Amino acid sequence: MKTIKNISFAASLLAMMFIVSCSDNDDFNPGEQPQAGFQEFAFCEDQNLQLAPEDPTTVTLTATRVDSLKAADVPIEVLVNDDSVFVVPATIHFNEGDSVANFDINFPNAEVGKTYKLTIAVNDPKYTCEYSTSKSVTVTLVRVKWNDVGYYLNNAGAKIEGYVMFTEDFVTTFYGVENIPYPVRMQERADRPGYYRLVNPFGAAYRYNDAGDWDDSKNYYMYINATNPEKVYIERYNSEMSWKYGQFIFHSLAGYYLERDRADLAEEYFGKIENGSITFPTNSLLIAMTGYNNGGLYTANTNGAFKIVIDPSLNLYEANVDDDFDYEALWDGQIVSQVLNGKREISVLKGVCKTTTDSCDVRFAEEFGTPYIIQGAFADDFDLLFCAKDDGTISIPKGYESQPTGLKAPYGKDIYANINASASTWTGEYADLRITFTDESLADTFGVSNEKFEHITWKVVNTGTYTYSDTFFAEEGTTAEDPGLPLYVCEQDPTKFYIEHWGFNVPLYFEYDAEMEYVELYENYVGYDFGDYGPVYITDAADNFKPSYFDAETNTFYFNVNYFLPEYGNYSFGNFAYETFCIDGSTAPETETKARSPRRHLQVKRK
Repeated sequence: MKTIKNISFAASLLAMMFIVSCSDNDDFNPGEQPQAGFQEFAFCEDQNLQLAPEDPTTVTLTATRVDSLKAADVPIEVLVNDDSVFVVPATIHFNEGDSVANFDINFPNAEVGKTYKLTIAVNDPKYTCEYSTSKSVTVTLVRVKWNDVGYYLNNAGAKIEGYVMFTEDFVTTFYGVENIPYPVRMQERADRPGYYRLVNPFGAAYRYNDAGDWDDSKNYYMYINATNPEKVYIERYNSEMSWKYGQFIFHSLAGYYLERDRADLAEEYFGKIENGSITFPTNSLLIAMTGYNNGGLYTANTNGAFKIVIDPSLNLYEANVDDDFDYEALWDGQIVSQVLNGKREISVLKGVCKTTTDSCDVRFAEEFGTPYIIQGAFADDFDLLFCAKDDGTISIPKGYESQPTGLKAPYGKDIYANINASASTWTGEYADLRITFTDESLADTFGVSNEKFEHITWKVVNTGTYTYSDTFFAEEGTTAEDPGLPLYVCEQDPTKFYIEHWGFNVPLYFEYDAEMEYVELYENYVGYDFGDYGPVYITDAADNFKPSYFDAETNTFYFNVNYFLPEYGNYSFGNFAYETFCIDGSTAPETETKARSPRRHLQVKRK
């Protein structure tokens, strides 16, 4: 499909470049110049061969030269020959006029299952020189039996053995096209269980290929080492496929580091074989094209879609928190929030799995526990999801590592919540979530705090009259009364109260500890937005000389209030003043009583 074979700028940005192997610091010392008759000799590339026991015990290598006028016999020097198993000719013969010569290496006594290595070179100065980079070649060889493995079910439900269902995420990452599974032949080494190879995975079977896009002159094999099911990696694969930007090369990051003896760096990039399938972590694979950016490697599997389903019967259904759960109300409560610098009412929902395919509900509970949703955690219409087990252990399912909060940071960036599961707890009545607040890309961090969500129930204990000062709700020099407002106390914590229908029909939360004779208003929204200046809030302005307090003789709360605009630099509306709530013991009104309108003459001075 030619439509995807030109890399767009946007698509190339999706794949982060991993490494470019070039250096300007290589040491260079001039060597001897070649003698007369120098023919610029070169070997073909190194060979890594895995042959079936019944295959011929001969391999043909190729050598090239530039000066092809005369016949020549180029002497071979054997540098490595494991167990002397290889039979190597003394020379490579070039016919007159030929620039290419083929020669055979034999290994009739090579044992099945044993790996052998041969390195030969041409060092005769008549044919090569010190500057040559191709004057030696290495052949690594093992004779092994490969057995077809796996199966898939075709559209008619028939079982097709020896083939697996392959979902690649190399090319689909780089070009931003759809990941569509397709069948590929797969084999396993008889003497090495868990060592697999895919046969021509990017040949005729690959749906984005057109005729001529791959080499069909021989078989190509992608080797996958899954001998350790927890540490799966892909060996470098020079593939059969070549598009506009040259031959495709595929690898895994773990394999890349292992080739360089850096097992310590490979650790977090291994794939795994589980439930009959091979998968890899996101951004743990590599892709290159020989003609694109000097063959530089780019990270792949950014969708996390790479998958090889070997045994569909073990490919168990996994419960999804979005599709396989119904959510029912658990309790209402509030958040004591550092990021909001105040309290907020929330509701908690509990997930109940409605799907039991392959006992996915049981396995989900064993791995994650029960999913919970905090509705309106930080802003209306923005929920927060986490999972918890009975012992209070919290975990975050895939796809919920970073969740939008509905809050905005300076310069308008959306804020996302990233829950640190290991530092968070759940009791069933209380969630203490350690959250790092970042932007969507995780590049900027806006703060880290423990956000506390707790089960709160309230009961009416009395009613009273709230008297507003002239700071906001009354005309200047006067007060305004709001009678019959219900007073609620928290059933879990008798020091927590709120006045219902306060201000513009919103709750006014405060704390009163009778034993400590302590009163403090929380930061509360008044239910009113002051034009372009944003929402108006009230908070306690008490200090050591003028605290909020309760007068037991008159059954009256005195609140030292401050009305301010948090989105306008915390601009205050004027002098702090006491407002009161006098408990009258009357019955709560049947209808809601609205607060007085704000002062029409109130002006905000621009900074």
